[in-house]
Amino acid sequence: MVSKKMHDSLDAYEKKTGLDEIAIWRKKMFCTQEYRTPLMSVMKKLPNEFVVVEDGDFTIQNLMDLLNHWIATKRKIGSIFRCSFERKEEITRLFNLLRDRFGVVNHISERSWDKFSTHNMWIPMNETSQLRVFSGARKTSDSQSWRLYMKVIHV
Repeated sequence: MVSKKMHDSLDAYEKKTGLDEIAIWRKKMFCTQEYRTPLMSVMKKLPNEFVVVEDGDFTIQNLMDLLNHWIATKRKIGSIFRCSFERKEEITRLFNLLRDRFGVVNHISERSWDKFSTHNMWIPMNETSQLRVFSGARKTSDSQSWRLYMKVIHV
């Protein structure tokens, strides 16, 4: 269970990282009856530093495609992606795939921010950057979901 204090910390983190540059994509905004743009072609072209997908059909395969694209294109340091999954099993499956694909292990740090994370991995990108992938529960008054973050950080 995530405390109100942790939710406040997450909200402060999001504001600090540039909500003014956020790109919130709802699937219905770019997939209509008349014109269909594949989700991943849009996601890969977004130059925004902080991208959030809400209320979309973002799958684990989509996330793996985006993660591989960020690594292949050496996405710039400071870039952040966030999405949500309804079930913890999806998060567990994703991190098992990351472990198998990249040979990295789940890590929980002693730092307070990392205590939010149920899963936390660092994937090397190049000599100067790595991709941190982490997740944690996001509880509201009537439901719980699992937020997943990808962040490119300096080594």
